[in-house]
Amino acid sequence: MLWTIDELAKAGEGHVAKILRSHGWTVLLEEARPSGATDILVALGERRVFIQVKSAVFPGQPPMLTDAERYSLVSRALKANADPWLVHVQMDEDSLQPVGALAWHTVS
Repeated sequence: MLWTIDELAKAGEGHVAKILRSHGWTVLLEEARPSGATDILVALGERRVFIQVKSAVFPGQPPMLTDAERYSLVSRALKANADPWLVHVQMDEDSLQPVGALAWHTVS
């Protein structure tokens, strides 16, 4: 089945947000961005993390951040007093369910 970029991004973000909530994080913001990326701002106690989620249909690999995306993510994280992270998630083509483990990357 063919999924839109928005559907793919929403499914990937939903999976990441669900995992974060199951580990006690509070989701403060979820914002879809162009090209299959979604931003999530989460907090656990005093710690805040600003996450950009990039999704791809398995076996494809989600792209790394461009220089402009990296700058934007770091800038938004600083404004939110949060650490910037990138998360890659692969989704099954038929069900849009996650495949494999999430890949977490610190961003600086």
